[in-house]
Amino acid sequence: MLHHYVPRHFILLISFLIIPYFSLFAQINKISSNPPYFWFNGGLGFSTLGLAYGFNVNLFLNKSLISARYLYNDELKESSFFRKYPPESQWELGLLYGRYIRSNIFMVTFSAGISMTGGTRRGNYIKNEYFMRIYEEKHASGEFGFPIESQIMYTPFSFIGIGFNVFANLNKHESIGGILANIELGHFR
Repeated sequence: MLHHYVPRHFILLISFLIIPYFSLFAQINKISSNPPYFWFNGGLGFSTLGLAYGFNVNLFLNKSLISARYLYNDELKESSFFRKYPPESQWELGLLYGRYIRSNIFMVTFSAGISMTGGTRRGNYIKNEYFMRIYEEKHASGEFGFPIESQIMYTPFSFIGIGFNVFANLNKHESIGGILANIELGHFR
């Protein structure tokens, strides 16, 4: 379903950015005195548009954090009266760089980067129909954005944790923000 929303040339661009990321992970193991830590997180929550879900792939490198993230935001469905159609949605693919602070069982991260965003936006009014639903034109969108993120995690074990992800994406047409409740899996210490 992702291929309906993401231009193919952007998938190639992300592939060329992520492949060196994994080879960098292998190279760093050889030269760093502190081993890199790698983890995945995914979660559900709410955004300024409605419901949200997303996942991140993260790499700690000394005191730096490198992340690749995917977020999807979907407008909450209203009751059948006065409903607007089509519902608005927004997806994001982003690369972020940041820093982190950690203790034995808690971790806080701050990062920002660049992303490609897209989705569906309503256009001009067309007509009213059954139960006074409002149908509007559908416009696909795609543009660059600037993602910002902070994660707060509780990691009682070295391989699993829970936390919150507070996010925002600043872009030309519709900036968005929200919060996700996450499950964290990986190597934390």
